[in-house]
Amino acid sequence: MAEQGSSKGAEGGSGQFSSNKDLLKHYEDQGVQAMYAVEPLRYCDHLKEVSPLPECGLNVDDPCTECNATGENWVCLVCYQVFCSRYVNGHMVKHGEDADHPMVLSYADLSVWCYKCENYLDNTVLGPAKSSAHRSKFGQEI
Repeated sequence: MAEQGSSKGAEGGSGQFSSNKDLLKHYEDQGVQAMYAVEPLRYCDHLKEVSPLPECGLNVDDPCTECNATGENWVCLVCYQVFCSRYVNGHMVKHGEDADHPMVLSYADLSVWCYKCENYLDNTVLGPAKSSAHRSKFGQEI
């Protein structure tokens, strides 16, 4: 997920755009028809289903529980089982439906998705899981 308010990646670090609005105007001037930004929800009722982080923390290298895939996995924030994404074999989607566990964290980009709200979330309740995954992935604190 891109850092909100940052346009450095899009402008090449040149500092020529003083705001995101200026950057969007620049793209419009170049004929870009539409741009989309994902704005995560700050709250949903399903946050209450997030379980406390296991003492061992998270390991972003854990394979899918079903097929042992190691790319693009998600961890369920209710039971902390790891499954692959819909683009691999879809085991996390199936787990979410079968177990009725709506909250999952992506090991690819550390985003959190709620299946019931069909939206990304960003809330302090998710902090311990996101921090643990970040430590596992990058070897340092967020």
